[in-house]
Amino acid sequence: MSGIGEASAVLGLISSIIAICEGAHEIYEAASNVKSLPRKFQLAAEQIPLVLHILALAEQNIQAKAVSQDGLQSAMPILERCKESATALKDIFDKTIPPKNASRTERYKKAVGIKLKSNKVKEYMEEVIKSMELLAQNQVFQDAETLEDIKEAIEQLSNISDEEEQSRYAVVGGQMNVLTGPGTQKNQSMIGDNNNQYNAKIQNFGGNQGKYSS
Repeated sequence: MSGIGEASAVLGLISSIIAICEGAHEIYEAASNVKSLPRKFQLAAEQIPLVLHILALAEQNIQAKAVSQDGLQSAMPILERCKESATALKDIFDKTIPPKNASRTERYKKAVGIKLKSNKVKEYMEEVIKSMELLAQNQVFQDAETLEDIKEAIEQLSNISDEEEQSRYAVVGGQMNVLTGPGTQKNQSMIGDNNNQYNAKIQNFGGNQGKYSS
């Protein structure tokens, strides 16, 4: 592939990733309640503007013919993997984040997916950010301040706590309290017009000796 052809291919990939990331961010911003989303979702979305900034820098450098042939060749597989991760991230956002006009039933269904996909969101965004770091290493863009932002983003994503360790989960219309020790557990479910409360006094889980009374 000629230098011009290679540059065009790389620019095409960058444009695709930009469109995907913008779409993911729009889904996040249109959420019914951003603050109720797991921190991993929030942190992933907060990194999208950084990714868009880096891709814009890369575009400018390529269009200015400031990227070497070797740099362009190295960028192709990096951007292809980045596109895969960004697509997977947007797909999760699309399937799990409820929009402002979502019904209670839809929000409830998506809340289950949010908890299940929280770790995946973190992993995909880490892959996207690390791809940006590789672009810098291959001199597709050079900006000291942005490199510091990349390092900070990687550190934040690596050190984020696991919300699934918490014993309290938000659900649509109310809260579900998860009891991990002995005692009385009260679960309240509010879906649509139904409001049911269940009290579990004894719950023992272990082999075939499980007991339950209500």
